[in-house]
Amino acid sequence: MLSLLEEACHRLGISVRYERLEGGDCAIADGFCRIKGQSFVFIDRRRTVREKICILREVVGHADAGAAYLPPVVRELVEEEQAGRRSQKGLDMDL
Repeated sequence: MLSLLEEACHRLGISVRYERLEGGDCAIADGFCRIKGQSFVFIDRRRTVREKICILREVVGHADAGAAYLPPVVRELVEEEQAGRRSQKGLDMDL
């Protein structure tokens, strides 16, 4: 699944980078960013495979997934993530 999500990012024009994210006195988090017009997702290489999958699933879910072919299993995973965000947003509105 991890390799399928990495491929989905590639098809969406997002470079996936696994780095040792340490910043000394500052906090560095995994996630999506744009640098000089290019899209990247940085993930701490010490994360588990499950954590990497969760991060990439969220990144692909926020991207325009309709802009590229996604294998059905990846599309289903992304749609589940998007549905979870929508239901969470609904819960937040109820508070």
